[in-house]
Amino acid sequence: MSLGSNPSKHKNTKSDTIITQIEGASGMFIALKFVKTEKVTTNITEITTSNPTVLINGNNIFFDFSHLLQKTSNNNTNINNIKLLFKSTVKENETLTIKNGEFLNELTSDPNTYDISGKIIFKSFDEDTLTVKAEIISLDNQSKSYKTYDYRFFINKMMWTTDSAFNAPTVMNINEIVNLLPSSSQNSFSSTLGNMRNNDVIELLINNKSYTFKIFNFYTDEEGLEHIEVYENVPEDIDTVGTEVYMRVKRRRERTSKNNKAVRVLETRESYDNCIKKIRDTLKKCNRECPRGNKKCYKDCRCQWTKDRIKCWNDFSSNNIPNDLCTDVLRFCSYGEHSSICGKK
Repeated sequence: MSLGSNPSKHKNTKSDTIITQIEGASGMFIALKFVKTEKVTTNITEITTSNPTVLINGNNIFFDFSHLLQKTSNNNTNINNIKLLFKSTVKENETLTIKNGEFLNELTSDPNTYDISGKIIFKSFDEDTLTVKAEIISLDNQSKSYKTYDYRFFINKMMWTTDSAFNAPTVMNINEIVNLLPSSSQNSFSSTLGNMRNNDVIELLINNKSYTFKIFNFYTDEEGLEHIEVYENVPEDIDTVGTEVYMRVKRRRERTSKNNKAVRVLETRESYDNCIKKIRDTLKKCNRECPRGNKKCYKDCRCQWTKDRIKCWNDFSSNNIPNDLCTDVLRFCSYGEHSSICGKK
């Protein structure tokens, strides 16, 4: 049985992966139902933002995110997170916890790593200038020599935690394909199609018309019915109960490049963060061993730290190296190293 396909518009574009059918993962179903519902989610208590420039004056602390006002799609996402936190969630005099506040500016004569993680009391937020005013409850390791912490020299992105959920409800459209025969049936998804994964592609043939969906989630409910949640909108005007529907599953697989280097997949954000934590001590040790005031030594340490971060990225991601890491290579390493690491297409 043949299903329709949509050939790529860019036939000459090379891809590191290819979608192929999973052997044996196909079959006929007679009790499928398309379901579309809405779901509201609000239960979020942690959010990560781009780093601000931080100014500390006595017991007062100011967070300046104004460098994000330059219009880019990535900045727009960061601004939305900042507004979600400081405009829509926390109220005046609420307590916020800051994580990932480690700061190291090796371009100064101070080789020490400081940490402004801790607890603050939120006071106000200026939406136009993206500035936040707060009072300090406690900070882990504040510098005694300077008051300003430039956003460019924080080691990781800050994470903010509040005791109350971020009160910006998100309405999600849930699109599902439900098998009305229970999971115990020989005609269940599991029995017929095997183990399906998130991001697998499923193709359905209904009355000689094909439909393609990408799996968001698969689960079995309390009644034993199997649900396939998909990213795309499901048709709402088709009754498939009692109609034979052919379904097959396809999966994106790694394609080996000419130098036999397999494409790595970003397994979890946690795995990447653990890699960063392991190399952070190396950076601190390198800076401690630099002669005081030796800016070249500090710069060399930062260069190695940047290359180690890129190695972590490459170990867990198949995506291109982020622009901020490539910028750091250009700042702290040589032009030749930048061309070698980030110049490949």
